[in-house]
Parts: sequence; C-alpha cells; structure tokens
Amino acid sequence: TVIVVDNQSPSLSCPADVMVGTDPGLYTASGVALGTPGTSDNCAVASVVSNAPSSYPVGANNVVWMATDIHGNSSSCTQTVIVVDFRIVNITRENNDIRVTWTTVGGRTNFVQASSAPGGRYADISPTIVIAGTGVTTTNYLDIGGATNRPARFYRVRLGAPATAPSIS
Repeated sequence: TVIVVDNQSPSLSCPADVMVGTDPGLYTASGVALGTPGTSDNCAVASVVSNAPSSYPVGANNVVWMATDIHGNSSSCTQTVIVVDFRIVNITRENNDIRVTWTTVGGRTNFVQASSAPGGRYADISPTIVIAGTGVTTTNYLDIGGATNRPARFYRVRLGAPATAPSIS
C-alpha cells in the first residue's frame, strides 16, 4: 500500500500594495480595488480569502490573504492599503495671487481646479503637477492673479494618474 500525503502549502503571492484617497467628505475609503492574489498548489487550491473590510480608515491598513488547498494546508501574505486624505489644508492670499496648499501622495500627478460656485463646474487651472517621491506629502500651487478682478473662486485638487519617468531613447 502506498500512501501519498500532501504536506505542501499552496503558493500565494499578494497583489501590489494600494494607495487611495478618501471618499468625498469622509475620512475613509470604500470600494477599494485590491486586485487578485496569485496562487498555485501541487494538488488544488480550495479557497482564497482575505480579511478586507468594506471601508478603510486614513493610514496604513493590512489585508491578510489566506490560501488553503484541498488537503487543509494553508499559507498567507499581507497586502497594505494606504488611505490618504487628499485635502486642501490652506488657501492664502499673497498680494494679487492665491496659494493653494494640499496633502497628496508622491509619485502621482495633481491638478488644481477652480470654479465660481461651490457645486459648479470645476476646470483645471494648473498645468500637470508631478509630485516627486513616495508617501504622503504637502505641496502647493500659486494661482497668479487669482485674487484680482474675478468673481468668488472655489478650489479643489484633482488626483491624476501615476507619474511616469521619461523614456530615454
């Protein structure tokens, strides 16, 4: 009689860490797309589960993924969800100009937008602002002439795509 015993845990690789902004008006993020972990096993993977909540508070949040094979062997990995509160922290007048200061994340692009009404149509007023580095940072943009001969001006910051390094050919 030959008895084959599976004592090998499944292979599990976590999706990449995720950095997201808060939901509008909240200090949490929901609907975060975590991605799908990679799995394999010498027999078969029976289940892959995580402890992902429906919403994440501001800061670093760990999501633990666990893969279990058909014989009860398991392995786990941890993915980090970083929630950043992208908010304007200061608007100051500098002579005839307006300086807008906000928190954001390095490695992304941002655009300052303005509108003449709080719920109105916002339009980009800045060029693409490339935020260097990684992690949470504070940056600013100077709206030249923003305080002169204009109706009221309301500001917000739009988070753009990840910044890419220029290609050299």
